[in-house]
Amino acid sequence: MTTTVAAPRPVPATAVLAVVGAALLLIAAVTGWALPGTATARHWDVVWAGLDVGTAVAALTTAALLRARDVRAALTAAAGAALLVVDAWFDVTTAAGTSGAALAVAEAVLLELPLALAGALLAARLLAPRR
Repeated sequence: MTTTVAAPRPVPATAVLAVVGAALLLIAAVTGWALPGTATARHWDVVWAGLDVGTAVAALTTAALLRARDVRAALTAAAGAALLVVDAWFDVTTAAGTSGAALAVAEAVLLELPLALAGALLAARLLAPRR
């Protein structure tokens, strides 16, 4: 006599993402509460240069994919937009209270955030259903 066991139902991606999102919010709250307000970081220059290189690679890849009429440009445009928002966030928050704060805010408002919006809009347009 053979007994069969029903295969487990897969967990919906929305449930997994909801749990991950909730866990990340909890981690962010604990991190914000527990970490000191200041810290010394090694390789600070490499971190900033790496973020800028990643943003440049996203822009160049988006341009190349657009030239090839490849819809995957939506992915690199969205990634570039996210990197620009992160760059603006770190610029403004790390410059707060320093002589560079006004420049960081101006760069975020006049350059990084408008470019991020353009990248997000481009990604949305590329992914919009065709009629």
